[in-house]
Amino acid sequence: MMQGNFWIYESLVDARIAAAAYLRQAAKEFEGQIGKKAAEHLLKAAEAYTEMVEKVLARKCPLEIAPPPPDAKSDPNWTPAMRAEEAAVLEKALELERGAVAEIQAALADM
Repeated sequence: MMQGNFWIYESLVDARIAAAAYLRQAAKEFEGQIGKKAAEHLLKAAEAYTEMVEKVLARKCPLEIAPPPPDAKSDPNWTPAMRAEEAAVLEKALELERGAVAEIQAALADM
């Protein structure tokens, strides 16, 4: 279970980094085609994803939030406190996710 949790968390961080980069590029490419207002929404979504990564998901080393399975040198315990901390981090990330999605929906509506 730790291995799956570790990979999913790492994938979430990586995907949100990629989403922010994609949305910034899309805003540049589409600004003339879809309008400035829609591009601004895309940039706000990108900012939300960047904030999610930098201030929530990776504010603490992701290996501490979602540790990989232990090896002989590390602590084998994935404690309830560690799981609760990860759940709290993910709840904060979800708030930013909802804001980013709302900005993307607003951009689509402005197109």
